[in-house]
Amino acid sequence: MLADALEARRMVLASPGQSLNQIATREGCCRTRLAKLLRLSWLSPRLVELAAAGTQPKSMTKKSLLGADLPLDWCEQERMFGLQP
Repeated sequence: MLADALEARRMVLASPGQSLNQIATREGCCRTRLAKLLRLSWLSPRLVELAAAGTQPKSMTKKSLLGADLPLDWCEQERMFGLQP
């Protein structure tokens, strides 16, 4: 899923004159999912490392990541998943 998120970011950055809806239509995907993946592409590096190692917090599931309103601040993201006090 993180690889999909990075691909979503690449597509968006490569198409500065297009809306998410236009990009999703062009790529044959859902605009809502594209937006969620795009948000996920700026996940805290620490959370990415934990996920890659398979040691992420139990609350950090695919469903929770796609459904979360992830803050841009990495410390806040880590706090969301119980890594910061």
